[in-house]
Amino acid sequence: MVVSVDLNERDAQAVASYAERKGLSLSEMLAQIVREYTAMDDGATETMRAVDDVNHHRNLSRSFSSVEELMEELNA
Repeated sequence: MVVSVDLNERDAQAVASYAERKGLSLSEMLAQIVREYTAMDDGATETMRAVDDVNHHRNLSRSFSSVEELMEELNA
């Protein structure tokens, strides 16, 4: 598979410099980033669902007027 990435000169230099410091080719470095990103995404799925629920006002608890009221509910 061939992937093309359009970077400005500054970002391209930063990527190349980072890969060189790590002793990786650009392909190796990008493959590593993709693996790490997708692993994080797998772990973040539940969080992303929770954020979507909040954005769509789903699965929320009732409102509390004070921290004390919230703590009473949590300790019940």
